[in-house]
Amino acid sequence: MISLSISVALAEDTHRYALLVGTNDGGPDRATLRYAHDDAQSMEDVLVSLGGVTSSRAEVLLDPDVERLRTAFADLADEIGADAVRTEVVFYFSGHSDEDGLLLGEDHLPWKELRTSIEGLNATVRVAILDSCASGALILAKGGTHVSPFLVDSGTSVEGSAYLTSSSADEVSQEGERVGGSYFTHALRSGLLGAADVSGDGRVTLNEAYSFARDETLQQTERTQHGPQHANFDLQLEGSGDLVLTDLTSRSALLVLTEGLEGRVTVRTEALDLVAELQKTAPQVVELALSPGDYVVSVLPSEGERYGESTVSLEDDTSSLVGLADLSFEARDRTVARKGGPERTTNGLRLTLFPVAPGRADVDRLALGLVGARSTALDGIGLAMGWYAVDESASGLAAALGVVSVGDLDGTELSMGISHAGSGAGLQATVGGNVVERGFDGVQASMGFNAAGHGIRGLQTAAGFNLAPGGLRGLQLASGFNGAGGEVVGAQIAPLNLAADVDGFQIGTANAARDVDGAQISLVNVARNVKGLQLGLVNYATHVDGVPIGLLSIVKDGRHSVLVGGSDTDPLSVEVKSGAAFHTGLSAGYWPDRHVSAGVTAGFHFTPGRLWVDLDGGTRSYLPVGPALEGRAFGVEDSTLMVQGRGTVGFQLTSLLAPYVGAGVNFRVVDGSAAPSALGGDPQVAPTVFAGLQLF
Repeated sequence: MISLSISVALAEDTHRYALLVGTNDGGPDRATLRYAHDDAQSMEDVLVSLGGVTSSRAEVLLDPDVERLRTAFADLADEIGADAVRTEVVFYFSGHSDEDGLLLGEDHLPWKELRTSIEGLNATVRVAILDSCASGALILAKGGTHVSPFLVDSGTSVEGSAYLTSSSADEVSQEGERVGGSYFTHALRSGLLGAADVSGDGRVTLNEAYSFARDETLQQTERTQHGPQHANFDLQLEGSGDLVLTDLTSRSALLVLTEGLEGRVTVRTEALDLVAELQKTAPQVVELALSPGDYVVSVLPSEGERYGESTVSLEDDTSSLVGLADLSFEARDRTVARKGGPERTTNGLRLTLFPVAPGRADVDRLALGLVGARSTALDGIGLAMGWYAVDESASGLAAALGVVSVGDLDGTELSMGISHAGSGAGLQATVGGNVVERGFDGVQASMGFNAAGHGIRGLQTAAGFNLAPGGLRGLQLASGFNGAGGEVVGAQIAPLNLAADVDGFQIGTANAARDVDGAQISLVNVARNVKGLQLGLVNYATHVDGVPIGLLSIVKDGRHSVLVGGSDTDPLSVEVKSGAAFHTGLSAGYWPDRHVSAGVTAGFHFTPGRLWVDLDGGTRSYLPVGPALEGRAFGVEDSTLMVQGRGTVGFQLTSLLAPYVGAGVNFRVVDGSAAPSALGGDPQVAPTVFAGLQLF
């Protein structure tokens, strides 16, 4: 048997495409999902970094309607049809569906139409992956049957279609806070990163990826609320060989789990976001292709009272090994299984004066604490004068005058002091502050501060400040400042806004971000790369692919020039121009014994070869000096205001020097009436010419 390598099959004679869809909104009758967008984007990352898909051949659609998805299929069909080499395509969907088809908001796409769209792509190989409820109905829609073996030795001779579904036709597909996404996609992604490489050849085939994802999904969901979830497949393939989905050798940073390690292995980022998970046997050597960075590897043996943990740094062009000797072992946290003993459940009113540990129980309706209250879980209302604590999950309302602390919130926390949750969704409202250790979906509202350790999807609003170290999808609104350590998809509005990456906008007095795809609007804007708009008095960026507008816009790899010259109205003038393709300028001029001038301009800069051309316009104010003001106080009422339109052509003699000439039109808008005009008897509309030397 021959295994098809990505480096061979996806070279110049093969192009692989990917269309990925994530939709959280399944319509008014369906619960809004939390992780479908993340699922689609994480799959794109794996396919682009390891799966032979270039970024230009990958498209991600988030919450599209039916027409947008149909258009995407039509565009993809045209692109594949125009490709002269062998083509392969991967379609991925994460979201809601039912027995009849995909649910896209209030729209519905029947299974039959979806399958027709996929089969209509004129690609040599078509792989469809659906992570949604009842997705197995897609297989039944065509009467597909399970074929064994799943894929035989594919190489370049395999043709046809393969369908992977996360569930059977009558099952729900599940997502969870612990894995930060769908169980099936989490398992599939772990497998594609290398956990599924049973053969140890550094490549993950479709057969290996499906088998790993099927087993992991079943194991992860056996004890969930909705029960076991069974992945399925349908094949319409001909040929021989193994179709490789990811090639681990294409990423230079490898985490190697050596022989001897045995048990449940989890790999998390330094921020404790779950990256990969697998069940490892002692003889196995597992290679995971990850991005450079710091990771925490945890190993939970199937037996014993201890677990092992190791922190490892991955760098480019290195393989970092983690073995048994690298683990630091700690005792497992002692817990009591809720189903392991007699359940203590309060179905009605539960009243406590001084809460103590033996009094903890599950509250199903109402709990009142005169001083404080504590329960294992809450499904209802919990009220206390001092503090209220829920060890595990709270669904409903937990409120106190002092502190409210919940393990996992699915409801509302109200407090006059501090509201705390490990993670969750819903509403936190307090006069003091809101704190979520991990991720949060919903609204944090406070007179003091809000903090969400692993990020927030929704709204943070505070009179003080908002913090989202893990990123933001939604809106941060504060009277003080907003800070987001990860990506901001949405908006930050505050006097001071700080973010790593912004896909949206920042509005405030001062904004700072690393990469901006959208807009920064404030007095001072600072960013590294800007794709969009910077609007402020002072703008700074390393690179701008868009428009910086301000009195001073500094672009490190853009334009920052000083022009010294003269014109018919200003024998001596100095102008500073800065920006990129769009520039702004500040200028000053002088005519001895007649006037001084100052102006602002904005326009466009073109560089055809060694020539450069500026087309700009602006305003200029002329103030008389010398004899015109003898015996008078110098006043603004003596000024003349002009509007100018100009064209300039320069020739770059060296990197520092460029002579230029130009011409334009001056429009006199206002003439001072208390003294002779600063421009003498010049007409209201007059041509102007100028020349000089550009420096830098």
